[in-house]
Amino acid sequence: IYGKNDIPAHMVLMGAPGTGKDTVAKNFTDALIGQKDAWRKHMHNINAIRNKEELWSILGSATGYVGSDSLSPLVHFIVEHSGGRYEIVKGQGAGGRDKEYVTENERWKPGMVAPGTFPPEQAVLYLNEFHDWSKEAKNLLVKELLETGRLKINNHNGGLHEVYFSGKIIIATNEGLS
Repeated sequence: IYGKNDIPAHMVLMGAPGTGKDTVAKNFTDALIGQKDAWRKHMHNINAIRNKEELWSILGSATGYVGSDSLSPLVHFIVEHSGGRYEIVKGQGAGGRDKEYVTENERWKPGMVAPGTFPPEQAVLYLNEFHDWSKEAKNLLVKELLETGRLKINNHNGGLHEVYFSGKIIIATNEGLS
């Protein structure tokens, strides 16, 4: 579909249910990577975020809540697709519970791709059922990502409070249809 320099940074897919938005997102990711089924590793699907609790499960639970010592799958995905810019540090917290947090890799340099990581341009965030997302989730997650490339995370075990994401964003919605 696209030449190497014509790949869109972000896409909005609109259509009635069952019209192939998920299939387009998966095929786009496969084409971006140049490998069949690459979407399984390089596309992170975020379904509708309807309330604050669902939003915090994506960005990380607040201190003291269930899951507050571990990072969300989204944060793991972004770290894995940071080229090695970020690292996850694992340790033990109070009461012997496992804890993890994100730090910036001091050895990382721009353009570098550390072993065991992927370059950021191979990451796709698929924001599904966007018509069902809360206004708060759209503002705190999507608006921030699109305007600044920054994602604020709850990383209270001593790590960073924001990470940068420069991958592709695909939004799928039923809105805009009459």
